[in-house]
Amino acid sequence: NDISLGRIFGFPLSLQPSALFILALFVLLGAEDGAVSMGRGVVLALVVFGSILVHELGHAFVARFFKLGPISITLHGFGGFTRFDRAPDPKQGLFVTFAGPAASRALGVGALVAAFVGGDWTAAGGLLSSDLVLRAATINLFWGAFTLLPMYPLDGGLLTWHGLSFFRPREVALRWA
Repeated sequence: NDISLGRIFGFPLSLQPSALFILALFVLLGAEDGAVSMGRGVVLALVVFGSILVHELGHAFVARFFKLGPISITLHGFGGFTRFDRAPDPKQGLFVTFAGPAASRALGVGALVAAFVGGDWTAAGGLLSSDLVLRAATINLFWGAFTLLPMYPLDGGLLTWHGLSFFRPREVALRWA
C-alpha cells in the first residue's frame, strides 16, 4: 500500500514502499564513513526524490491546465508517475509529457548556476555542500535527458505515442511506441 504524504500544490502525493528501500540504500552506502556520511546519504536521497517530485509536478501542472481531472503524484523506487483521470488528446499529451523533462532541465540548470555562483554552500554540519548542489544539477540534467529516451513508458516513449497518435489510431500508435 502507498504511504500518503499529504498534498503539494493541491495534488495528492504518495510514496510506494520501494522508495523507502532506495532511501535506506543511500544511507547504508554512506554508513562506512560515519554519521556525517550517512547524513549526506539522506540529504542526497532527498535531493533525488525532490528532483523526481519537481519532474512529476511539471506533468501535473500542465495536466491541471488541460483539466485532465483529479491528478495525483506517486513516488516509487525507480522514479515517479503522475496519474490523471481523463486521457489527453495527442496535442495535450505532448505538452503534459514534455513538461516533466522541461521541469527537470530547468531545475538542473538552476542548480548548475547555483553551484558555480553560489560560493561556499557548506552548512548544517557539512550536510550541504557545493558538491551536493553540483550533484543535484547532474541528477536533474541526466534525468531530464534519460526520460526522453523513446522507450515506453518513459516520457520519450509517451511522446512517441502521442506524436504517432496524430497519424494512427491510439492503439496502433501505442504498440509502435
